[in-house]
Amino acid sequence: QTQVDGSAVQDAIQRALERVMGKQIRVMACSRTDKGVHARGQVVAFRGHRNTDAKAFVTRLNEYLPVDVVAVDGRVAPSDFHPRHSSRAKHYRYTIHNHPTRRVFGRHLAWHVKEPLDIEAMQRAASLLV
Repeated sequence: QTQVDGSAVQDAIQRALERVMGKQIRVMACSRTDKGVHARGQVVAFRGHRNTDAKAFVTRLNEYLPVDVVAVDGRVAPSDFHPRHSSRAKHYRYTIHNHPTRRVFGRHLAWHVKEPLDIEAMQRAASLLV
């Protein structure tokens, strides 16, 4: 999902792809991420050259991506592949750092809650969702 100010991960990927490929590219992603949320294993697709070496392409793409966005793998997909509609599953992980003091390392990967958590109440609420 792109943002008006161009700050979304999809925007960064599109800009990098356009620099590598020398033309305007439309990226399709498997799902949206909210601001401040990490997306591990996000799958994106775009129309490009089929004769490109995938490993070399990923290396080149990473040269143009910001430090907080990394392309890990690249593959040629079937023409009917769509990241959202072709995916078999999505996994979500929510992490809470429940401690009086905040973390220095990994602080952007967890929600910091100082107060004690009511685990039983959380489990009851979660059972309504799954």
